[in-house]
Amino acid sequence: MSNISDEKLFLESVEKNVLHSNFNFTFMKLKILEKSKFKKISSDKKCFRNYLIDKLNDLNISKNASKIDNCFIEVYDSGFLGSLAFALWFMKFDEDNWFSFQQVLTETEKFLADKTYDDRIELFLLKGLKSDCDNSAITVEEIPVTLNHSTGLICIWQGKLFD
Repeated sequence: MSNISDEKLFLESVEKNVLHSNFNFTFMKLKILEKSKFKKISSDKKCFRNYLIDKLNDLNISKNASKIDNCFIEVYDSGFLGSLAFALWFMKFDEDNWFSFQQVLTETEKFLADKTYDDRIELFLLKGLKSDCDNSAITVEEIPVTLNHSTGLICIWQGKLFD
């Protein structure tokens, strides 16, 4: 078994198989140690919001922290639907002429689909929020957050296209 996280494998695979050097794709890990706390955060949107706000404030990334309380959160607990939604998020960058929907869907399916219920990775899309970034980059007004039930890992994803 690999010591590399699902998230790192996904990032590396997307960078290798889909993205070009003008697309910066990263994630920030927020580890939860207690399984009961992870379960509470993943099943209760208010707890999820409060956790994210606290973590972003702890990391001095407060630009979006204050907006999380009022943003709409779209939840995909199905790996199949989550993989479609994550692939669509990528396509929203310039409706992209840099790669195809099928290319990115192949990668998001490997990351989110074909998992047991207990080992699923859920996708939460924070609508109306932009990643903190250079003004010359194209970004999307959604921030993807993944919740990995097998590891208790929560990740905030960012994408920036320099077109």
